[in-house]
Amino acid sequence: PLLTRPTRRWGGITGRSLVTASETLPTTGVLSLAEMLQASYGYELLPITNGLVLHLEAGETASYPGSGSTWNDLSDSGYTFAAASGREPTFDSGTKSFNFSTGSKFFDSTTNSPFSGNSFDVTVIAVVSQTTTGAFRTVLGQSPNVAHSGMSFYSGSGKFATDQWRPTGRTMSSAATVPTTVQQVAWTVPSWSTHGTSTKIYVDGNEQATGQYGTVSAPSLQAGKLRVGSWLEDRTNNDMDWRGNIYAIYVYDRVLSAAEVQQVFDATKGRYGIS
Repeated sequence: PLLTRPTRRWGGITGRSLVTASETLPTTGVLSLAEMLQASYGYELLPITNGLVLHLEAGETASYPGSGSTWNDLSDSGYTFAAASGREPTFDSGTKSFNFSTGSKFFDSTTNSPFSGNSFDVTVIAVVSQTTTGAFRTVLGQSPNVAHSGMSFYSGSGKFATDQWRPTGRTMSSAATVPTTVQQVAWTVPSWSTHGTSTKIYVDGNEQATGQYGTVSAPSLQAGKLRVGSWLEDRTNNDMDWRGNIYAIYVYDRVLSAAEVQQVFDATKGRYGIS
């Protein structure tokens, strides 16, 4: 969302520490929500916004006000995520994160994501902590029906991974890292059709060793909604739910370079207490 403002004193939009500092905004031009939050805080929420299509931030009241079942996108895409009755994760006001530890809790986007087909690029960055490992602990997924081709960014048996689900098979890349503390993980996938051979996974800004498991011929992602905290709702033989906390998710429609991933981590790690 974009707003035009005359010169005025802008009080804090967000309430993590009830900002009292204010900033004089320009008399001309259009300010994005991110720019207004920057004026409020005195620093950028994200240092890289080129290609940013989704930004969920549990600790910003403009994204989540502290109660309710809606989690709002801070990017200019304006997505809304909603949790159905009984599916709402618990908001932890101390850590400014959502607790998904009980399972069967998730948010769904109310509209389809910008991703479909097999030629798109994508970068997903998430700030998470995990309390219980499992075969598929999903942070973010798309197309939750097992009959359709989908994608998932998750933790598999203590390793960060991606999954190209198809009824005929899958491709996965994983990094040998157990996310037991708060960590920032980044997945970069250039052209979904080459997923697995070219996927890179970073933890706290550092690229991890990856491996490919299984093969899928010319995968094509089914258009659909994004889901935070779970995946494949009708796959009853696997627990697909994230077990732990999710603090923030950033999604880009391009591949961030290693330097850009590091830049995002360096600029945001203090917000989540990552050393």
